[in-house]
Amino acid sequence: MTFTISRRQAIAASLGAGCAGLVSGCVSAAPPPAVPKFTAAAGSYPFRVGAYRCLIVSDGQLDFPAQWYASNAAPTDFEPLLRAQFLPVDMVSNQTSGLVVDTGPVLLLAETGIAPRWRSLTGAPAGSLDRTGTLIANLRASGLAPDDFDAVFVSHGHPDHLGALLDDAGAPLFPRARIFYDRRDYEYHAGPGALSTPARRAETVVARHILKQLSEQLELISPETEIAPGVTTVDLAGHTPGHCGLMIRSEGESLFHGADLVAHYVLTLAHPEWSFYATTDKPAEIAARQKWFAAAADERMRVFFCHVPFPNLGHVVRDGTGFRWTPEYFTWG
Repeated sequence: MTFTISRRQAIAASLGAGCAGLVSGCVSAAPPPAVPKFTAAAGSYPFRVGAYRCLIVSDGQLDFPAQWYASNAAPTDFEPLLRAQFLPVDMVSNQTSGLVVDTGPVLLLAETGIAPRWRSLTGAPAGSLDRTGTLIANLRASGLAPDDFDAVFVSHGHPDHLGALLDDAGAPLFPRARIFYDRRDYEYHAGPGALSTPARRAETVVARHILKQLSEQLELISPETEIAPGVTTVDLAGHTPGHCGLMIRSEGESLFHGADLVAHYVLTLAHPEWSFYATTDKPAEIAARQKWFAAAADERMRVFFCHVPFPNLGHVVRDGTGFRWTPEYFTWG
């Protein structure tokens, strides 16, 4: 299948990392407005990064086999870790969330969650996605509508990250937004390698359909691209060929959006070498985890991961030869 993109998008893609000025140069840095654009509601959590108002928005829970999160490990290795955390050892629940960043001139959504219409096409076990698909409703409950957003960032092409980019009629759900998506992931889903296994084929069916419908809004980018004032993409490739995150900076504070570096908050951090079943390049995934987990721990980074317990904020701490997740204290009000 062939995707088409506009001349403007093709130029942005060809410029790669050097297109930062093209992508964000027309937006001048300015302080966020005095009145917030959103409020706290069930399924969301407001916080700040410097002057930027942010909101974590739940898309619900994934229910996957525990073995998926440690595909190259034996049950005798990972089951004791799950039992020690009072978790089941067969099917485990896993949070999935997105992130809103209001920089003032740009209202950005990072990750959209999955729309119910795609559940049966993903290749996931029956019922495993039944508790997902709440992100858009939770956005609305917080006072935000899809057409409020100036930009949407998608870290990679899995259905739980780009699955709500279209509405139920198949039209773009975020009509005003520029959709920022890594060029390597785009090219991967357009190529034959994405069809090489049943799991990859199922995910690619969803990604190809969505990306084709959004061709006029897509901004194909490379790592180290500034997509909004103080918001720059970070290379995390391995989980998918173009897997990337964000570094968000404002007034001396920062937040690292690590996307899917953490597949499961217990197993992945304790053993970064245990790979997720659907990863495209397992050695690269492991190397990215080792690099960024070490940096997060040693530099005491504040971190957001999509698949750690809600509200998905915290810190990575060294623990023996591995790491562990330390959640940020939940602040009321």
